[in-house]
Amino acid sequence: MRHTITLIILFIAFTAMAQDKLDNSFSFTNGIYTSFEDFKNDSPTYSWQDISTEYVVMEERFRAKSGIVKIEESGEEIPAPKIWGICVNGRPYIRTAIDTKKGLITYSGLSIRGNICYFEKEFVTTEDKLVSAYNPHTGKPFRTGVFPTKRRSLTGMMLKFETGEEALFNNITVREWIGNDKGLSKSLEDEGKPLSAIKLIKYLKIYNDRNPILLPKG
Repeated sequence: MRHTITLIILFIAFTAMAQDKLDNSFSFTNGIYTSFEDFKNDSPTYSWQDISTEYVVMEERFRAKSGIVKIEESGEEIPAPKIWGICVNGRPYIRTAIDTKKGLITYSGLSIRGNICYFEKEFVTTEDKLVSAYNPHTGKPFRTGVFPTKRRSLTGMMLKFETGEEALFNNITVREWIGNDKGLSKSLEDEGKPLSAIKLIKYLKIYNDRNPILLPKG
């Protein structure tokens, strides 16, 4: 019986040693991921050596852009919608926008990585804006019209590492997504009023620490 217990303890210890905790220090394999499952398994569909494209990474802003992506050997283009994301210098970036006219793909870096990941997505909305042209001599408007105006804004998003589900980052969704952690969920409820984004981020980080994802060591 004593030997059995010892073996179990050794097995648990060995398993723990063979795993890494998913957090911002975890380095993913560089390359292009064409599915969430490939990303989850840290197994890029293509390495950068397999690919022909131009890209730029703005690490401090958690942003990346690339041009048209082609397979080096065949010259075949990989359709932008089939690219889930990319990884550069161990940091993953999820595809968030496609500009077909310019042939550009925009990616957002996962600035928080763990059970619940966080990234920011740019949304473009069109609003009708009243615009007037003024007579420089009289200072009075001589022509007024309504023109569509594009407005860009960054919106926080969450990604469940286990399932790939995405959701807007707000008080409601954070409360739902951390609901299985009863103690932390109660602390959030006890706050009473809606929290700022900064405080919600703290709750995400605490949740990830208390509910870690363990990945095989590379």
